[in-house]
Amino acid sequence: VETITSKKIDTDSFEKVGKSFAVHTFEADEDTMKKIAVVANILVEQGFVFRHNGRSEDKLQNKILEIDNIKVEHYLPYVKGYNENTTKPVLVNYYELPFNHAAELYGQKYNELKKGSRAIYASQVQTLLGKECNNPVDMLLCFSPDGSERQPPYEKGKKYDYSKLGSLNFYLRVTDVSGISVYNFKNSESIQSLVKLIK
Repeated sequence: VETITSKKIDTDSFEKVGKSFAVHTFEADEDTMKKIAVVANILVEQGFVFRHNGRSEDKLQNKILEIDNIKVEHYLPYVKGYNENTTKPVLVNYYELPFNHAAELYGQKYNELKKGSRAIYASQVQTLLGKECNNPVDMLLCFSPDGSERQPPYEKGKKYDYSKLGSLNFYLRVTDVSGISVYNFKNSESIQSLVKLIK
């Protein structure tokens, strides 16, 4: 298994181009997904590009894709036979930097993951930061049962129940270090501040 070298995200290299948003939910109910879809529709009308993370089975993202005149950037996660040369690492759209950043954020055990898992984490980095990891989205619309908008801080002697955060956990690692605004639809205050922002 090839070793991916870790590399910190350099926010000084960011070159913001256009307006964009991403979406990720964990255990969201139908009502919550409808609310996020309404906001997504407004953002699309305002010229925001939707960054799709490549999860073809994602009900909410597929619903957003139905919005009229939507502009989409679509990043593919790992699929079998994605690279013709199987001796090379599986790349997300042939970019290595998302893997380097994913290795840094995931930690030492990243290289022990299967190729597909590593590629999915790299795809999440690329969705939030752009193809070359220098054009972050303006916001992440999300939901998790615990309402987190930042990754819970480590506290000695305390164990956080990450099952309440689920697959949103890694997204928050990326947004924390890159300064991307996060709106968790579990929180009424977040929804209110977002509505004020996009009015």
